[in-house]
Amino acid sequence: MGIARKVLRKIKGLIGRDEKRKTIKEYYSYNDALNNCPLRKAYENTELCCMIGDKTKNYIKNLEIKPYALNAANVFLVNIIQKYLLEYQINDITILDFGGACGAHYFETKRFFGLNIKFNWIVVETPEMVNSAKIHGLENEELFFVDSIEKINNSVDLVHSSGALQYVPDWNDYLRSLVELNAKYMLFNRMMFNENNRTFATIQKSKLSDNGHGPMPEKYVDKDIFYPHMTIS
Repeated sequence: MGIARKVLRKIKGLIGRDEKRKTIKEYYSYNDALNNCPLRKAYENTELCCMIGDKTKNYIKNLEIKPYALNAANVFLVNIIQKYLLEYQINDITILDFGGACGAHYFETKRFFGLNIKFNWIVVETPEMVNSAKIHGLENEELFFVDSIEKINNSVDLVHSSGALQYVPDWNDYLRSLVELNAKYMLFNRMMFNENNRTFATIQKSKLSDNGHGPMPEKYVDKDIFYPHMTIS
């Protein structure tokens, strides 16, 4: 009887979750969802970008005192960089990190490879996020921030994007631009797909503290934030 009750509770939970999914409003486009967000700035929100800058600075300090750990967000990136370096028998690589926030992926990866590899790491982000990264002094001789793919003049070896393409307007145009860079490798991680022949938008709600790496600095007050989210066919 105990097992039966557990199974019944599990089934009810799954049914409840499916019913909740059905009540989530879908929108035809990114802009339709954006126009219905309580705050329409989405990822251009100044407080959000500033907090991610602060979080990243703290995260860098923590990386320096902790052993390197592979996780779901960086294991594929480290693997493909190693594959590229071995294939071409070189020790430098140019990476375009689309939607890379304030550069946390660079600092994680640099910690793994150390001084053995020379990176030219270009983060493409919103103007507000780029401004935050620069204000926080996160650029260095290997890490750069730009607000447009068109501003990249370098030949790119690897295009990397983790959980970003589903949060931009005109995602297919961005994807086309990334493909046209003719990078030797492309890695898309933490994507949001559905198997149906349709792409739709919803409004995602999260906590301010959920964004960026590590705990939220004390000077911020946690709150709900909203932004459009695409589920791509």
